[in-house]
Amino acid sequence: MKLICSIKPRADGTVIVAGYGKTYAFTPTGDGETAADVPDALAAKLLATGNFYPADMEDSAPAAVAPVDAAPAANPSAATKTAKVPAAKPAAANKAA
Repeated sequence: MKLICSIKPRADGTVIVAGYGKTYAFTPTGDGETAADVPDALAAKLLATGNFYPADMEDSAPAAVAPVDAAPAANPSAATKTAKVPAAKPAAANKAA
């Protein structure tokens, strides 16, 4: 899914997102925004942070948004401008003893 990022980009104009063992570069679109294509599972987590939105509003159906395991950092590091996505917990870790 193609997402737009509302996080202020680094000096080189990009925002880097790490998730699911890969990094994704949100690059300038020419409209003053940064955008990238990310896997749907990662897109759902990013959308839930409030810092990203779909490039195509038809992709913004509520069913596509999953809850985030942890709250995003209040102030991302100004040095790296990297958004970190929490890793999914194994099913066994979610069950109460």
